[in-house]
Amino acid sequence: MAGKRKGKTTGGNRATSTTDGGTSNLCLDERPILPQIPKTDIAKETQRLDTQVAKCKAGVAWINLLEMQDRLKFGKYNDRPPNDAEINKLIGSFKSSGIVAMKDISAIPIIIDLRRIKTGLTLATGFNEPDDVPELELVDKEDIIVASGQHRLAALCKYHQSVEDELASLEKKRAKIAGLATLSYADGSMVHKATSPTSICFIPFLPHFIKTYLPHLVAPEKPKLPREIQVP
Repeated sequence: MAGKRKGKTTGGNRATSTTDGGTSNLCLDERPILPQIPKTDIAKETQRLDTQVAKCKAGVAWINLLEMQDRLKFGKYNDRPPNDAEINKLIGSFKSSGIVAMKDISAIPIIIDLRRIKTGLTLATGFNEPDDVPELELVDKEDIIVASGQHRLAALCKYHQSVEDELASLEKKRAKIAGLATLSYADGSMVHKATSPTSICFIPFLPHFIKTYLPHLVAPEKPKLPREIQVP
């Protein structure tokens, strides 16, 4: 019977023994682990690309994203799939800080042939003077290639829809209240509606703003109000 071959040591590799006294084909690499030096400096490469992009910047203008959203085409330069967490984060920012449009950090870059821009339209060089930023007018209705910003557009559309839904809900409540002869509170007090047509404007905001708006909306026919919301 032929005996088993002993493991050989080659370079930094050494065959390992098995429990039955034989050897394994697996080799342990005993060479020291060395740090890998990156071939490209990411920071410098990013700066280089930003410089190249700045050279291609034709100017800035504004567009109505909600009206033109069907013409905006994403994915050619940034094919990230939509992320609901990122969209909701942006909506939270809209609600807390408002929608800040005239800033480089919130601008959406589009790739477009300058010949498509309406003759005579001069693009602004930046957002230093927001009132001087023109609306982008094109000579055609073709698609517009967008380099990035799909999450911002998705967040804007979702936020806009939530505002529209809230407005529709308030309109229904206003119409319902408008059909009542009197308004009642939890304490049982009653408010008779004024005869002025403009008085209907304050109905959805009762009782929080009644002191502020009531004198302007129902004058000169001011109704008799309960003591706790009596206009001084």
